[in-house]
Amino acid sequence: MRWTLFLATLLWTASHSPAADRPRLVLDGQAAVLVVDLGGGSIADFHLKSNPLNPLQWDSWSFGDTPDQAPPIEPRSMGHFLCLDRWGPATQAEQAHGMGWHGEATRVWWTQDADVRSADGFLTAQLSAELPLAGLKVARSIRMNQEQAVFAVAEAVTNTRHLGRVYNIVQHPTIGPPFLDESTRVDANGTRGFMQETPMPTPEAPEVRWPYALKKDGTEVDMRRLTDDAAPAVVSYIVEEEYGWTTAINADKGLLIGYIWPAADYPWFDAWRHVRDGKPFARGLEFGTTGLHQPGPVLVQKGHIFGRQILRFIDACFCGQRFPATRHANNHQPLRYIHAEFPRLWNVRHDLRFSLKPRLQGLQSANVRHRLFYWHHFDNAAFLYDLTFFFEHQGNIVGTNDTISMAPIQQPNNLVFTQTSARQYELSGNILVDFIIPL
Repeated sequence: MRWTLFLATLLWTASHSPAADRPRLVLDGQAAVLVVDLGGGSIADFHLKSNPLNPLQWDSWSFGDTPDQAPPIEPRSMGHFLCLDRWGPATQAEQAHGMGWHGEATRVWWTQDADVRSADGFLTAQLSAELPLAGLKVARSIRMNQEQAVFAVAEAVTNTRHLGRVYNIVQHPTIGPPFLDESTRVDANGTRGFMQETPMPTPEAPEVRWPYALKKDGTEVDMRRLTDDAAPAVVSYIVEEEYGWTTAINADKGLLIGYIWPAADYPWFDAWRHVRDGKPFARGLEFGTTGLHQPGPVLVQKGHIFGRQILRFIDACFCGQRFPATRHANNHQPLRYIHAEFPRLWNVRHDLRFSLKPRLQGLQSANVRHRLFYWHHFDNAAFLYDLTFFFEHQGNIVGTNDTISMAPIQQPNNLVFTQTSARQYELSGNILVDFIIPL
C-alpha cells in the first residue's frame, strides 16, 4: 500500500506541535519536519520549516470525557492515523474481547526498526507494529525528500495467524483548527457516493456525486466546505481514475495539504466532518479499501457497492514455517525459472531473502512451483516466496507438495528478476535452497 503527502505554503502563521515528552520519530529535513507518534503510529505533525502551522493538529483525546485534562502517555490516534484491521465498529462479541473502533493500530506501541537513514537527498525510516487481537503485523516505510515538503509511505500487512481472514485498511488523515476553519476548502477526485447514515441494505440509494451530498431531508450539501452544520457527517465516494487524490487548503493562512495514492490499493475516498460549538472541529480526508462504515458481518453480506469491493482477504503467512522431517537435504541445485501471477495487495516485506540448499543423495533435477505472497520492486530489494518443490530422484517424484523453510541470508547476485506483464514476473538464475523433507 502506497500513498504520498505534500504541503505548499504562501504565508507564515502560528502553529501547535505534539507533546515532546511522548516517544516519537522525527524526520527533520531542509523544507519540512515530520513527526510520527510511536504511541499508536500516528503522523501527528507535518509542517514546513517556513510555516510551522500543522494541518494535522488533531487529537482523539479531545473527544474523550476529560479533554481539558493532560492526556496520559498511552497509545491513541492523532492527526493522520491508520485504521487496521477495520474501519468503524467491531461486533458486540469482538468488543467483549477488547477490539475497539477502527482496529488496533492506534492502540499499540510502534517500533522504530532502524535508525533514520539519509541518502540521495531523502530521509528514510522503518517502523512496525504487532496487532495481537487481529493477528496482523504492519510494516511502514517512510521516505521524505530533504529539500521539498513531500514524503511517500509504503505499508505492508502480514497475517500472523494460521488461517486467512477478511480485513480492511483505511488511512485516516484528520485536519483540525487552527488550519481548519470556515474558509478551509477540501477537494478530491471521488465520483459516485453515498451517505453512511442511509440505512442498510441499500445505503447507496440515493446516489450522490462529489462534491455534493444530501441531508436526510433532501437538502443538497457542498462537501468541500464546513461551517456550523456537519450533516451528513460521513459520505463515501469511489475513485475511478488510476490515482486518487485529496487536498485541503486554507487560503487565509496560505497553506495547502494534499495526498495522492494508487486507486488499485485504495479505491474509496471517505469524507468525515465534525462540528463543535458551531465551528469546524475536525475533518477526515480518508482513503482506503472500504467505503462502508459497518462491522465485518455486514461487509461480508453486502460485498460490493458501485462495483467496488468493500473488504479484502489476506491469506495465512507461511513465513518461517517448518515441517516434520527425517532427513535434511543439502546439495546445490540450479533454479532455472520461476513465474508467478499474484495480487498486488498482498503487500510488501522489506529486506527478506531466501536460499535453497538441497543435499539429497543422487538428486538429478528439481521442478519448482510457487506462490508469491510478498513482493517489493523498489531499490532492488529482495523477495520472499512460498515455494512448492517436486524432486525427481531416480525417476520417482519425492517431496511432493512440501513447502520449504526460508532463511534470511544474502540474495545471490546472479538472479535476474524481470517484469513480463502488468502482474507477472520471472526470476531466473542459480540460488541455494534450505528445505526440510517430511516423511
